[in-house]
Amino acid sequence: MVGLLSLQGCESFKVKFNPQEAAWAEQKGDKTLILHGYMIDIKHKKKSCDELARNAVIQPDTPYYREWIRVVDSPWRFKSSVDKSSQDFGRIAPYQQGCVFTFTDLPPGKWLIMMAMQHHIAPTPFFINNRPAGRTDISDIYSAWASIEIKPEYTVIKKNVVLNKDRKEKNVPQSEGLNYPEAHLLDWTPEEDASLHFSIIPSMSTKDYNHKKAKSR
Repeated sequence: MVGLLSLQGCESFKVKFNPQEAAWAEQKGDKTLILHGYMIDIKHKKKSCDELARNAVIQPDTPYYREWIRVVDSPWRFKSSVDKSSQDFGRIAPYQQGCVFTFTDLPPGKWLIMMAMQHHIAPTPFFINNRPAGRTDISDIYSAWASIEIKPEYTVIKKNVVLNKDRKEKNVPQSEGLNYPEAHLLDWTPEEDASLHFSIIPSMSTKDYNHKKAKSR
């Protein structure tokens, strides 16, 4: 899951987690955020994730979670561990057909979106240490993040989360970042409104998700 990775080693956090800064995200609100993720690859092809992308996460936009993004994106191979208590603030939503995720009962505020886009591909050779290791029909994982402010006057917000890897694309800014590039948010088009079919599936707090996951082990 994108927002709940465990990191270890060389790049360290320079910001400590402050639960008081994130506490507002636990409140129940009346806002619904509907996200549709896709990538524009270097060949200018638009690719949506499929069921391999099991979920997406949003977390409060605080200095600590911004620091989390910096650490993940650093070139160092080993990174220090995420503060365990920070994993309990946020929401997680399951994948729906077409790479759609619905987040419900949100309070207004500034949020960070964390999404991993992955999809099935035509069988292709893959290599380990530059040696042939078989064939795979699963793409690489393309992780991305974006920021959004949900204002009090909003009710239902629909946004595309676009990871743009095509430098020739003029309508979407280039996604910058080494390991964790920033995606860009676009409003849904009328065509997307008509063609994307989804249900408003209630999202779950990451605290409840982690507790449920721990009990199932």
